[in-house]
Amino acid sequence: MKKLVVFCVFAALIAGSAFGFIGEVDFNNTRHSAQGEISLLGGGLRYEATLNPNFSLVGFFYYNNLFLFLGNFSVGVGARYFPTSGIFESGMFFVELGIGYSFNAGTGTYTHSYIDWDGEPRTDTYYDTWMETRGVGIIPAAGWKIDVGQEGGFYLQPGLRLPLTIGNKRPRWGGWYGTPDRGRFGVGFHVVAYLGMGYAF
Repeated sequence: MKKLVVFCVFAALIAGSAFGFIGEVDFNNTRHSAQGEISLLGGGLRYEATLNPNFSLVGFFYYNNLFLFLGNFSVGVGARYFPTSGIFESGMFFVELGIGYSFNAGTGTYTHSYIDWDGEPRTDTYYDTWMETRGVGIIPAAGWKIDVGQEGGFYLQPGLRLPLTIGNKRPRWGGWYGTPDRGRFGVGFHVVAYLGMGYAF
């Protein structure tokens, strides 16, 4: 539990530092965009508020299920940085850091402790076990925002997300031999390649 609190504080500090670099913001000239995203067996929605030529704030929700065994669900907020000015120019590269709630599912290694039929304690290690991790999501991402036609209107956005889930890690089915297992502190990792399509207004 203490480790989870430490990581939550650490994640909040990362997000706070990112927002601290935004600098002077003219909210009267803030521009907005709404975006839908598709990925392999998944998709999501995103809202973006452009604060100045280099920074924007985003809110997102998405679900991805890769090959039916490696999945991720995330919802949260983040900050996006465009290294060069002119945020609505065609082909603008960006990096992003998000924080929120995340759920990862996939294979992994798990150690299970229990009392055997003869009353003796035992510990078994399982490999390639279907695992799930729920908790704080720290989600770095990068991609390109490409205008289609008029600058600042319809755009495409190919990108890559690397969601990390920090929290409770447990076997998906709860345990072995009918023994419930509530899990323990762990980190889940996922990779999501996506294509976003949106409109700036």
